[in-house]
Amino acid sequence: MWSSTALDDPGRAEQWLRLDWETPRNLRTVHLVFDDDVDEYLNNRRRHRVHHLDEDGLRGVRSLRVRVDAAHGARHALVVAVRVY
Repeated sequence: MWSSTALDDPGRAEQWLRLDWETPRNLRTVHLVFDDDVDEYLNNRRRHRVHHLDEDGLRGVRSLRVRVDAAHGARHALVVAVRVY
């Protein structure tokens, strides 16, 4: 699990997490699973988000950075899982 710093802090830096691989990978799809905190009214509307890369995907990738801008009113963004295919 990954957690951002407080998203409502005006002086915060850009929030991101990074995956690194020792050998180059070819990527076509990125699946993100967010914590939807069912006990809290203000939470992520979409628990599962899938990003389809273009038809050719990304070739020879050694790292991937996921930037988080908002969490639908929640104070922190929580990423439960990242799957890359």
